[in-house]
Amino acid sequence: MSSQALRLSLVGLALLLAVTELAGQRTCDLTSSRRLESIQTNDGYTTYISAPRIECDDGTRIRADSSVYFEATSSYQLFGSVVFQEEGRELVADRAQYFERVGQLQAQGSVRLENLDDGSWVTGDDLLLLQEDDARVEDDVTVRGGRP
Repeated sequence: MSSQALRLSLVGLALLLAVTELAGQRTCDLTSSRRLESIQTNDGYTTYISAPRIECDDGTRIRADSSVYFEATSSYQLFGSVVFQEEGRELVADRAQYFERVGQLQAQGSVRLENLDDGSWVTGDDLLLLQEDDARVEDDVTVRGGRP
C-alpha cells in the first residue's frame, strides 16, 4: 500500500472515530475491522468497511459482514448477518441502516428481535427502532410483516 493510500486510510479512520461534541448525540467507534477504504467526497468521507465491529457510548454494539459509513450523516449501511445489541436486547437481520446521531435503526430481511432477559422474541420483515434519548423517554420499536 502506498504511503498516500495509507495516509488516506488513516485520515478516514480518524474522521470515522472523531467524537461528536453536540449535546444529546451519541457517538460510535469502529473497534475492529478486517479492511477499510475511505474515499473523500464533497460531503466528507465515505468509508467501506469489511467485518465491522462498532461500539457506541450508550452501550450499543453492532457487527455485520460489511458496511459503508457516511461521515456527513454519521450513518452506517450494514450488510449481511447484522447483529445489533443494546441493554438486554439483540436484533439480527440481513441488512440495516443505523443513524448514530439520532439513535435510529432500520432493519430489513429476516428480522428477529429478542429480549435477552426473558427470552421473548418477535420476528418480521422489517423493523424501526428509535432509541431512548432526551426527547424520547423510552425506546420505540415497530416491527412489520412476518409472524409474531
